[in-house]
Amino acid sequence: MSSFWERAMSNPGDGHRWRRWLKRGALAVFALLIILVLPLTLILYPVFKPYPAAVSSTGGSLAGNNAGDLAHLRNMQQIERSFTAQFSEAFGQALDELAARASELDRPELAMGAAKAVALAQNGHTNVLGLAGGQGFNAVPLRLGWFADGLLSSAPLPSIVISWARKSWP
Repeated sequence: MSSFWERAMSNPGDGHRWRRWLKRGALAVFALLIILVLPLTLILYPVFKPYPAAVSSTGGSLAGNNAGDLAHLRNMQQIERSFTAQFSEAFGQALDELAARASELDRPELAMGAAKAVALAQNGHTNVLGLAGGQGFNAVPLRLGWFADGLLSSAPLPSIVISWARKSWP
């Protein structure tokens, strides 16, 4: 009785069969990569797409810095996928309004205006950092809404916020 290996080595057609299965396996792996990886790449590319580099402003004026920051902020529509055509148009209008007042805005006012414009994407996590003198916006357990009277709280204030407000304002 001969062993399996002796029979496999003596029959030259078996080697052809193994190569055929290797080719089929390689084609199956290649097809799987194309079917899975290509669509995932197309879907996830905008998520990992880097934000365009900021152009450093050469002018030292506040108005020039504000205008440069607003011009750089316009790139967010290219990166943030939450902007629909309607939200993108509203975002552009909000930035146009800010740009018209750029010379009279200080950094915190610009940061709040930019945050309001970015919030038009309505995705709940888009944020603008660095405009308020390198400071970000800290989270406060407070829900705000824009009403006809202005920006007001639409949920009851926690007691810690009320006590902080009493200490902060005369």
